[in-house]
Amino acid sequence: KKYCMIPIQRDDAENIITLVMAEPYDNHAIKEIHERTGCGVNICLGSVKNITETINRAFGRVIRRGKKEVIG
Repeated sequence: KKYCMIPIQRDDAENIITLVMAEPYDNHAIKEIHERTGCGVNICLGSVKNITETINRAFGRVIRRGKKEVIG
């Protein structure tokens, strides 16, 4: 619920997870994902709108924080 991101790939052989993030310079978010997954983290840039639409299609719900939609 904290970050606007979605995982798009996990490479178990290299122990790397690739994420699409609306704020790719959010080092706190990247560090937290690394700590929670134990994986290295690759980042791709995505818009809040596209990330939220992808999550809504996958999980069938709209998640909002403040005036903009974000990952829940």
